[in-house]
Amino acid sequence: MQKPIQSKIVTLGDYAVGKSSLIQRFTKNDFTEVRTQTLGAEFSPKQIIRDGRLIELQIWDTAGQEVYRSIAKLYYMDANFAIIVYDVTRPKSFEVLKFWLEKLNEEGLPDITKFIIANKIDLESKVPLEEVQQYAYICDPNIKVFETSCKQNIGVFELFNHIGDLVNEKERLKQQQTKDQRPAIKIGVSDNKNDTEKSCC
Repeated sequence: MQKPIQSKIVTLGDYAVGKSSLIQRFTKNDFTEVRTQTLGAEFSPKQIIRDGRLIELQIWDTAGQEVYRSIAKLYYMDANFAIIVYDVTRPKSFEVLKFWLEKLNEEGLPDITKFIIANKIDLESKVPLEEVQQYAYICDPNIKVFETSCKQNIGVFELFNHIGDLVNEKERLKQQQTKDQRPAIKIGVSDNKNDTEKSCC
């Protein structure tokens, strides 16, 4: 049985922005209108196949309440990906998103890939997308912005499949690099001097 390639994902953002709904939609393809608030953190693994490779996305959903912010570091310090979510109907949640991006930048985590998620786009937005994209580019030109609606299942699978593609590509390059570093095997040529001396004429 193929051993899955594991990759750790952490979700960050204000409370009630839809982090848990995002994960529920991806892992169970389901949506719950009313959810209880996450306490501390919750773990949800999900296996996908990209280009024939089995990938296990290990998703940690952190609580959005301010009282839990101090423990979020336990989850994002060794994460491969950070999904920072805000609610397009609540400008305050975008300010909290800025807090998390600045926090990640302060920590200096070169191996973590960050995504900004504009969630609940099925509702009227009060945060201009252009402002978000501009802020993302200034913060880090490599940050991608995804628009999602967990309720209407918009953009969620595109987000996680994109992450899966990144994991797959990294593994492909790793295997190629390992292959290139292997010493060439010479066939029919011996380095043993005794072999030469024993050979006739």
